[in-house]
Amino acid sequence: MIRRKHYEDAEKLLRVIITKDPEQVEALDLLAQVLQRQDKTKEAQATVEQAISRSPNSLHRQKQLAELCSENKDSKGAIEAYQNVMKHSEQSVYARPEHCFDFVNYLADVAKQEGGDINANPHVKEAFDLLDKSAKRFANQGNIEEHTKLVAANVNANIGNIDEAKQALDDLLGESHDAQDLSASSLKLAAQTLSSLGEEDKSEHLLERAADLAKEDSALVEDIYSQLNKGIGSETRQRAAKINKMGIKLYGEKKVKEAAEELRRALPLTPRHISLNLNLAQVLLRLYKRSADASLLKEVDEYLHRVRHIPRHHKEYSRYHYLIERRASMEEAKD
Repeated sequence: MIRRKHYEDAEKLLRVIITKDPEQVEALDLLAQVLQRQDKTKEAQATVEQAISRSPNSLHRQKQLAELCSENKDSKGAIEAYQNVMKHSEQSVYARPEHCFDFVNYLADVAKQEGGDINANPHVKEAFDLLDKSAKRFANQGNIEEHTKLVAANVNANIGNIDEAKQALDDLLGESHDAQDLSASSLKLAAQTLSSLGEEDKSEHLLERAADLAKEDSALVEDIYSQLNKGIGSETRQRAAKINKMGIKLYGEKKVKEAAEELRRALPLTPRHISLNLNLAQVLLRLYKRSADASLLKEVDEYLHRVRHIPRHHKEYSRYHYLIERRASMEEAKD
């Protein structure tokens, strides 16, 4: 059901299972996932809290709870969940520096929202203390010093210490910010700071390069895509989903031109959405078959290129490669 996006049916079934056996933590995990995909973030948060009450030592669940609390503007809940992540990370083989970095950046965001003398805010002190601890905890990782400096630069950018943030970036990236020697994970962190400084175009450029370098690391690619989509709110996603659904309906009715126009309206709302880009590419390939308009193939190339980093395990991976091959066959037929 979930794979077929029958989320309402999946939700009903999972709720029946949980009612019969409230200790089914795996069912609670799945229900939280289904609720998130329907943008029911408050219900998802309550579901994860329920799962944690039964299995409190899971790093993944605590991290998921922190992110949901953040999305739901529950800063107290988010900080508590992140603190639990840090606590459980101390002895866990699954601990990663990114757990700390996410918490550090969140603390800086909260301090910024609270206003006043930000540098004197206890959240800022906690953020920099956590970075020091993380550098020691993961000292055996080769790029931890570089990563720590980049996250510190992002904190400074967020709390208004612009000169310190820019100087740190210049030291690590060079004045041109080309960052030729940085790894994919370092580029991702540098892009975060550039975004905090308002340099959105440069940030996106670094994230594109990061995704190219990380193409074999599906988890990192997903993180990069998440960062590229960070500014898109749930209302915007819902609008795009509604338009996308209409485009699919029109395509099913063989109204190909109208479907293309509808999907083009949705794309600016969620420009990195994998399924939407593939839907539009598929519709335009059908339209090209009718019209032989070469400009449509160029447009298809743009959408396929935009989602070129799609992880192998992604449900749309096979469709992406099918469309790549179909596009190539049309080029051959044109020649």
